[in-house]
Amino acid sequence: MARTARLVAAAVVAVTVTACAHGAVVVPAGVRLWEPERATTAGEVAVAGEPAAIYAQLADYARWTTIFPDVARVHVKWQKGDDAAVLLVTTAGQNNNLVFHNDPAHLMVRFEDTVGTAKVWAEIAIQPGPEPGIATVHGRLYADVPGFFGLFVSKARLRHERERKLSSDLSSIRAYFDRHGAAASSSPAAPPPSSGSE
Repeated sequence: MARTARLVAAAVVAVTVTACAHGAVVVPAGVRLWEPERATTAGEVAVAGEPAAIYAQLADYARWTTIFPDVARVHVKWQKGDDAAVLLVTTAGQNNNLVFHNDPAHLMVRFEDTVGTAKVWAEIAIQPGPEPGIATVHGRLYADVPGFFGLFVSKARLRHERERKLSSDLSSIRAYFDRHGAAASSSPAAPPPSSGSE
């Protein structure tokens, strides 16, 4: 059962699900979450910066180790335009094989996890905020375990993990741009780490 639960935790940047009891998710101030449909958690947060510049940073996978604290290493396996296959290794040592199909016309980063029993996909969309220099970052995270293995993971547990992950990632995006501001959109990205064994 512990292994089944771990398969659920894949997202922008997933972590291992522990076997501890789960309580209410503490949502950081300024982050709003809701459940728009089955097995999906949505959220939003106001972020300092221009939407196009924020999208450019999030679509630059090499930066994810700086943006998201739980991402230890990123290896781009291949990239063709706005599509890419990326191996993301978390600080907990979990490998996530993500396939991206980004939509720059709508400033949207989209990906799905392609390995495991769980079905997981996510979107991060950036829109103009309520005032100049402020953008609204919207996130959607779908995670479900269909079929036989779904019998071992409760819907409440899945929702808890989606809420925890999405609120953490939205908070991390806001913190990154609060720290870096306009400099984040103009500085060159660090070269991607060399590939390692999967």
